Amino acid sequence: MMKIRLSRVLLAAAALAAAPTAPADVSPVGRWKVMSDRTNRPVAIMQVFERDGEYGGFIERILEQPEDAAVSICERCPGELRGQPIEGLVIMHGLRRSAGGFSGGHILDPDSGHYYRVRMSVDPEGQTLKVRGYLGISLLGRTQTWYRLD
Repeated sequence: MMKIRLSRVLLAAAALAAAPTAPADVSPVGRWKVMSDRTNRPVAIMQVFERDGEYGGFIERILEQPEDAAVSICERCPGELRGQPIEGLVIMHGLRRSAGGFSGGHILDPDSGHYYRVRMSVDPEGQTLKVRGYLGISLLGRTQTWYRLD
């Protein structure tokens, strides 16, 4: 009876050791098509970058421009970001590798002007990026799925 339990434990340990690499091993650096979590339509192209072990991102291009604006301006952004063009705006910063992905940073919602805590995870193939912005605890937030363009 003890040998059967021990062999099951060893078998489970071997299966875990042979599992595919964790998503945190895949880099999020590159260009991503941002999908709205509300409409499931593409809204922007984001460029995720890495500098000195920290990850961030800027809006490369807005895909859905408001009809009344040739260039969208961040009217609700805080401080020196107010009045800046949204295209080229660094809205995500301070993420570092963590268990299961990247966390510890902040992301700006240019529509509301609010900063949120952020975490992200890349699928094992590196083709989708789950980006979750939240207040306080991760349960109080929302997730967008971004698709790699590179």
